[in-house]
Amino acid sequence: MLNINKDNFDTLNKDLLTNFHLPVEGVEETILLHDVLEDTDTTLQEIKQMYRKFGLDLYFESYIEEPLLNITHDKNMPYEEYIKICMKHETSALAKFFDLEDNSMFSNLTEFDNYNYLRTQRYIKYAYTINNQFKFIENACFYRQKLKEL
Repeated sequence: MLNINKDNFDTLNKDLLTNFHLPVEGVEETILLHDVLEDTDTTLQEIKQMYRKFGLDLYFESYIEEPLLNITHDKNMPYEEYIKICMKHETSALAKFFDLEDNSMFSNLTEFDNYNYLRTQRYIKYAYTINNQFKFIENACFYRQKLKEL
């Protein structure tokens, strides 16, 4: 686990996170909202209107909209193509990386049969592909080391 959320540090240093290419703004929202778009009848426009209602439309447009579109999976699209789209933006790539990590937690399974074994194996492969491009794990390690020095 990357351990870069606020529960694991007394303080998040956004400048330092940015220096190590670990996006902060919009990541949690993208993770949560992509399931809303995939699993409910809620539309992107409705979400955007909600942000606008609270005066956060610029935040939504700057940090959430593109990554959210990237990470919301069109079930008719092959998964490999979907992963490539997620990797077009650092925030959607990190959000998908966390999603894959969560989906790979075999200790949360009710059964560890062949299907779940192969599914977990595929998710780890996709996480590896994302990390190979963005180096999230390595950058999080460097970030934690540097944060301790401050």
